[in-house]
Amino acid sequence: MVIHAASTQPCCSGAVALDNLSTVESKSDNLGEARRDSSSEDLTAVSSMAAGGAAGYSVMEQGITLWSFFMTALNAMITIGLSIPYMFTTAGWLGMVFQVTTASAIFSCVLLVRVCLDNPKIKKYGEEHNVPVFEREYAFLAGYCGGKAGRAAVTTVVSLEFFLTLAANIIAIGTCANILVRELSIEVWIIIFAALSLSFVLLPWFNKISHVASSIMILPDTNIEANLVPKAPYPSNLITALGIAVFSSGAAPSLPPFYGVVKNASPKKIDLCILLAQIVSVLYVFMLGIAGMQICDGSCEQFYLVDLLDYPASVIPSWFMYWIVTVQLIRIFAVSPVFLVPIVVSTESMISLVMRNFCWGRSMLKYGAWRFTWRVIVVTALVVISIVAQAELAYIQAIVGTLLCSCNLFLFPLWFYLVIEHPQGTKYLFVWTGIALAVAFAIVGTFFSLSGMLANTPHPQDSR
Repeated sequence: MVIHAASTQPCCSGAVALDNLSTVESKSDNLGEARRDSSSEDLTAVSSMAAGGAAGYSVMEQGITLWSFFMTALNAMITIGLSIPYMFTTAGWLGMVFQVTTASAIFSCVLLVRVCLDNPKIKKYGEEHNVPVFEREYAFLAGYCGGKAGRAAVTTVVSLEFFLTLAANIIAIGTCANILVRELSIEVWIIIFAALSLSFVLLPWFNKISHVASSIMILPDTNIEANLVPKAPYPSNLITALGIAVFSSGAAPSLPPFYGVVKNASPKKIDLCILLAQIVSVLYVFMLGIAGMQICDGSCEQFYLVDLLDYPASVIPSWFMYWIVTVQLIRIFAVSPVFLVPIVVSTESMISLVMRNFCWGRSMLKYGAWRFTWRVIVVTALVVISIVAQAELAYIQAIVGTLLCSCNLFLFPLWFYLVIEHPQGTKYLFVWTGIALAVAFAIVGTFFSLSGMLANTPHPQDSR
């Protein structure tokens, strides 16, 4: 069975990403007394490219079809699924419950953001500040609700989420490459692919990559019944599983810039597209999770492809194994600029704003050396974190899910809705209950995920 995580626009193009990056750079360095808040460039780069369907400002200005929006929503909702089998085989049947519950909550919060963007006050605010429709999303709403501090907080959280997500992807890439070429260690492969990722923000010669598939094979022998039972230690496993479930739709906040540019589409049609994309995402996660339950005798590895190495060539032919690993390596690497470019855009824009306050900073802004230096620092930090945390891939995703994605997917939308819509009665109670749950989940979930990661909590596995 093959699932395509496809984009209707050229996805993950180095040239496209660099075009957007150059556009934002030129804006951020020359704004001075801007007509609108300077961080609106950050939000455009961060969110429109994160969905995997960005092809520059011109495409957004012209509008997109409903089908294009649906495919963009699929890119945002469908996870690569690095640790989904691990989640299902440690949390058991609760993994299914977690996935459905989090998907429903995420869908509800995505709708809240759309409602906020449709509010006449927000439309007027955008017009007064000369913010195009396709630049009105999280940082834009945060600026309205919390001023510069709110905008800075949202930009920081989104950048951290993307950075740690990219670190998890680099670990997975290193693991895939190590499976293909055992002579080089995972650490060496991490350094190699991180260096290649740096090229996405330095060299404009990458070809466009659009449709990349991921595949799994369901084997005849089954371990589903045994893996339906949650495994100890229960607090660590269940909280980690819940964090991974949230992480699986972590790119959902990238959709708001597209709401206002879908041609000939009513809000109901847009909502339906998001709902269908979320349903497909849940089915895809179920497919990966149930396959993990089927083939893993005990808990799956934190990156599920490693489990396939335990099977002899008579069960999984070598050519098929290498094909799966190669496809996943290409797919994960293709997603790298989707996260790296927005990180560079948002952080460089914030740094340039600070540098304008100093004489030496204004002079440095005239040259590109500081940008090159900063990008090298970002990639170096990425390498260090990836190497240090390579054995804890599931926990990295869980921490991102509990701490950062919970803010982006739940806390921020509820905050926007509370400030902009001024809900009353049961809606008011619902919003504050959601905020309390999101904060509690972020604190408790992060604590257990960090504790499990630092203690390297062993997960008992049956002998194979």
